Amino acid sequence: MITNYIQCEFMLTRLTLVTANGICNRLRTIASARRLCTQFGAECRVVWSWGEFEEFFSYPADVMFISECRGESQMAIRHTPLFKSVDVTKNDIIVHSVYIFWGSHEAPIDYSDIKNYIPSLNSSLETIVNQFSKQFINNVVGFHIRRTDSSASLKHSPDILFLDQAKQTIESGKKIFLSTDNIETEKQFIKLFPNDLLIYPKRCKLKRRWPRAFNKAYTEDDLIDLFLLGRSEYVLGSSWSSFSSLAMTLNGSSQCKILRCP
Repeated sequence: MITNYIQCEFMLTRLTLVTANGICNRLRTIASARRLCTQFGAECRVVWSWGEFEEFFSYPADVMFISECRGESQMAIRHTPLFKSVDVTKNDIIVHSVYIFWGSHEAPIDYSDIKNYIPSLNSSLETIVNQFSKQFINNVVGFHIRRTDSSASLKHSPDILFLDQAKQTIESGKKIFLSTDNIETEKQFIKLFPNDLLIYPKRCKLKRRWPRAFNKAYTEDDLIDLFLLGRSEYVLGSSWSSFSSLAMTLNGSSQCKILRCP
């Protein structure tokens, strides 16, 4: 709850968010914007350019989705890895961001602070997740292995860490739900752990799932993977991956962790 003193001092009344990059970068910025606007009772607008929002999600009642920015604003902000705050002393701001962000009146936040503001899947995708989860996701640990476009993930979260962890997981009597952006990684796990591996069947076997242009079917498959990871017992993810971080946030288990080299 924002105090009366802060309400008088700060004046944010409208925030327009311009999203970019992949689906998880977009989701974490939307969640950040919703959280911040809720504090001030400010209007939250989102410029969405990744298909039609309702093809994937239920509409949040507190967000207006628009196709482009129109008119003047008091300030435009472009976030960088070192700058992720919003000047809430301005009443009308356009924010270009792919990061979690927060207001200038508060300390930096993390994924746990935006969990309740992440948009929910639409009923169609939610049904798919529920059905697959009910049938298969039991005593299962989620693995997300990012590979194709991130040298940092390859360097800090190499295959050997996941392979070692997979062996330990299976020896403990659990199965693995694998989500990866690389077909060769998937083939390797299928070969090594054929009887203890679960993979949601994709509609198209892409050599690499990212980077790519927008495709509705591919995005649906990615979101199903993301939310199935959230239904796993816990998630083991990759460094420098918003997909891993968001999956761990949705999951919520204290056993979730990023596998990274010392």
